[in-house]
Amino acid sequence: CASRKRREERRANATSRATIENQRSEGGFTGLLLQHEHVNSTIMEANKRLGVDMTPTSMMFEQVDGMVKADRHPK
Repeated sequence: CASRKRREERRANATSRATIENQRSEGGFTGLLLQHEHVNSTIMEANKRLGVDMTPTSMMFEQVDGMVKADRHPK
């Protein structure tokens, strides 16, 4: 019984992965969103491994903030 459940879960996962891949390759807005999601989760994984607790968005804001400060106080 447990093995059948696992098999069904694997099949469902494979199906959803295939759907995501199809939509990603389809392009358009949905494809773009899925690619963005994929990139974000990849960055989050890398950050977790490095011990950085930041989302890609907060990293971007911090970078922009630094640029603005550098602009206001030129060396």
